[in-house]
Amino acid sequence: MSSRMPIKNTCPEIDGYISKINRAISSKSVLVGADYDDLMTMAIEMSDELSNCVDYLEKLRSSNDTLREWGKDEADEVDELKSKVLELENELENTVIEMREEATQHEKIMCGTYYLLASYRNRSTSGAIGWNYKKAYKEMFEDGFTFREVVNSAKSFEKMAGKNNG
Repeated sequence: MSSRMPIKNTCPEIDGYISKINRAISSKSVLVGADYDDLMTMAIEMSDELSNCVDYLEKLRSSNDTLREWGKDEADEVDELKSKVLELENELENTVIEMREEATQHEKIMCGTYYLLASYRNRSTSGAIGWNYKKAYKEMFEDGFTFREVVNSAKSFEKMAGKNNG
């Protein structure tokens, strides 16, 4: 049983009151053989026991109401937490998708930078005068690079070339 539950276990008390009710119920043979005074005494005792049981049942009704309200509040909280978990899972999934897209973008930029570096190196090693960057850009577009990817690759290349030349 959770320590947060507002009502303790009521089963032992219910068992006790069942015993009281069973004691209050006299067997037929006891009633038939009893005189008037004994019948009155048994009736008074039975009435007192049953009155105590009614009082307890009212307390039990109140306890059940408290427990029902607590259970409803717990269920509402579980629903809120489930909703929050679902929201966080969706955020995580979107973040993973965005990160994959960014990784793909970075891969394309690196690949484009490689195109430009290869073209630049070919210019250097072939002894050709002037670097044909337009050919490198054309190859990048032919391989499916977007204009933005080509521009970002060129910026990345410029930074690298600046570091190597500086």
